[in-house]
Amino acid sequence: MNALTWTTWFRVRLRTARAAALALGALVLVTAFLAAAFPRGVDAYETRGVRHALASVPPDQRTVEITVSRGDLTGGDPAAEYGAAELARQDRAIRGGFSAPLRIAEDRSLYGVRTTKSLDAPDSWLPRPDGVAPRLSLYAVSGLGRHATLTEGRLPHGAAPEAGTLGAAVTVATARTLKLRVGSELHLEGRTVRICGLLTPRDPNGAYWAVDPLMATARQDVTEGVPSHRFWRAGLLLSPQDGPALLSTEGEPEKFWRYPVDASALTAHDAPLLRDRLLSLEHGAALARLRSVAGSGALADSAVDGLLDAFARMRAAIAPVIAVAAFGIGTVAGVVLLMTGALTAARRREELALLRARGASLVGLAGRLAAETSAVALPAAAA
Repeated sequence: MNALTWTTWFRVRLRTARAAALALGALVLVTAFLAAAFPRGVDAYETRGVRHALASVPPDQRTVEITVSRGDLTGGDPAAEYGAAELARQDRAIRGGFSAPLRIAEDRSLYGVRTTKSLDAPDSWLPRPDGVAPRLSLYAVSGLGRHATLTEGRLPHGAAPEAGTLGAAVTVATARTLKLRVGSELHLEGRTVRICGLLTPRDPNGAYWAVDPLMATARQDVTEGVPSHRFWRAGLLLSPQDGPALLSTEGEPEKFWRYPVDASALTAHDAPLLRDRLLSLEHGAALARLRSVAGSGALADSAVDGLLDAFARMRAAIAPVIAVAAFGIGTVAGVVLLMTGALTAARRREELALLRARGASLVGLAGRLAAETSAVALPAAAA
């Protein structure tokens, strides 16, 4: 059959069986759409799942925290190591070491110096539920002005190295609980702290405030032993320049950097790589690079890798269900296409028998039918 005869054949067939051709094209189009959309739908579902797994937990579980204790300092001058300039330099170097998919929310990150052991505040005018003096923690942190609104007074300024009094701010909630006001002085084991400002957190549920609740509000605790006694714990917020001053206290100060993980661009395919990056930061090669910047005893900790492990287990558990669904959809689509072909062959039995009687070969008929079907199916599948 020459090219003209083939062209004439297709033209006649498509014009005389227009409804059948359109139905076949629509069926192929729907089948191709499902075949293309199903894996994308699964990927989108898994991506939403991993983002929800990280977004639905408290801020402290989706944060990377790095700490260096006083005994692990590598420099010869502890005051310089705890200085604001050195902490800022190390912060830039640490953030520069993070790469996708380990992304951090830089607007909610912070660094500074804090006491790991609370200090007794023996001032008699402070509230004592069961006669036990409050215990206060000191935080010389960055970004205080960006994350809080000044309600009264001023933000703390760095004190002179020889000064015996430090300026500190507290949140309005802490001030209300401990009966503090601007100008109140607290005596903490050899250090005097004067309250210079009252603050209101702009996002109290965000990572800046919620990871360490003592920064935002006082809470009651109980002493060990029997009988137990209630007492107050609270945090005082100092200037970042006052980090070296914490070395003269008994609070066992440590440097820390806190980076909330940004999962807004995380995909399900990136989740295993993110887990590997976090494990390397906690126990592997990335930890060695971190210690070259922050100190030989630097430690990194995060609960995000555990969340990703839980997501991976859930993903593996539902994978057979998804596979059954995909196999079922593919089987149904194949059966429908085969039934359509069978119905078409049955409808055209007389036509094909006539062609055979006039000498058409089986190979020729098969090729003609395949070409006729392809003329409709291929454009529909490509669409």
